[in-house]
Amino acid sequence: MSKNNDRANGLADAGDVLPLTGVRVVDLSQVGAGPYGTSLLGDLGADVIKVEPLEGDSFRYVDSAFGEGESAYFFGVNRSKRSMHWT
Repeated sequence: MSKNNDRANGLADAGDVLPLTGVRVVDLSQVGAGPYGTSLLGDLGADVIKVEPLEGDSFRYVDSAFGEGESAYFFGVNRSKRSMHWT
């Protein structure tokens, strides 16, 4: 893939400095706009840490495209994030 196609698809080169590089975001959201918005922050270079309850975000179970607790929606809006659970 060419560099121009990578940029158009939201993929950055390892040497690129993204606008939010160095910013850390704690994501406590679970449904709708919150997870989507924080995924965009991650795409722009922020270090996003998603905090979930021990049983997991409720949207893990919307569908089972990738297996139990692994919905396509959940993976889509939680890309570019690290995660931890809250006990």
